[in-house]
Amino acid sequence: ESTYSNIVSSKPLVLGAEELIAPLRIYPNPLAADRTLRIVADKLTIKSLVIRDLWGRTLKEWEGRAQNELVIGLDNATSGVYVADLQTVDGQTLRQKIVVQ
Repeated sequence: ESTYSNIVSSKPLVLGAEELIAPLRIYPNPLAADRTLRIVADKLTIKSLVIRDLWGRTLKEWEGRAQNELVIGLDNATSGVYVADLQTVDGQTLRQKIVVQ
């Protein structure tokens, strides 16, 4: 008897892949009632935040240094869709959509 078999199995070889983890979470989204937005950025340090409406007008700007979590009040936000651009200390720019009800 031989150990030869006509059954073939294979697994893809992936090199250099890292575990995929969302770099940040923005909640609640959609934003309602109290208009307090929480940004959780595990393993990232946020350097600045700019929230704009779809016409590019700035609603809120923040600059500083926040590790892991940032809480921002959006009291003057009207219902609509906004875009949040976050800059990290290592030069990354992250963009997220925010819906205000």
